[in-house]
Amino acid sequence: MAAQIDVLKDNLIKATLNGEDQDKGTYERLRHCVIHHEAILDFVKTTQTIFSNGVFVQILVSVLGICMTGIVFLTVPLKSMKFVSVVLFLVTEVVQIGMFCWFGENIHAKSSEIAESCYMAHEWYSISMSNKKIMFIIMERAKVPIIFKANGMFVLTLSTFVMVLRSGYSYFTVLQHISQNME
Repeated sequence: MAAQIDVLKDNLIKATLNGEDQDKGTYERLRHCVIHHEAILDFVKTTQTIFSNGVFVQILVSVLGICMTGIVFLTVPLKSMKFVSVVLFLVTEVVQIGMFCWFGENIHAKSSEIAESCYMAHEWYSISMSNKKIMFIIMERAKVPIIFKANGMFVLTLSTFVMVLRSGYSYFTVLQHISQNME
């Protein structure tokens, strides 16, 4: 998806390059950009529908996994193979969530640059009014960035990644405190 957004941005920048039939050629290139943008948005919607629930469950399980791994981490001797296993499991949990959140952050950032690509178009101010209207439509739609959500609750960004890590650590701290009070 990020690559398709990059292609769209590049096509928008090149859409107003002078050619023999400038107005008609610009119109066709801009029309192609609108269709491409719509296809990207449809693909995002489909992807969101397919993966939303699974990613939500993955986030919840990872918070629980990080928390429980922390508890096990405290009880395992440092120089044992079990310690290495626990560390590798913790790293795996963090990487799983990190991949989803990095992907969401990347798409969000790239989609926010689509409107800027219209401004970067070569001599956009000298094209016909009808072509300017098409560019305006693209810019208005691009004001709403693409956002991936896990079950409509968690926006998949790096700030969500940090929130997941903090939550896991907070639950771990509470459980650690409870276990110390029970001793």
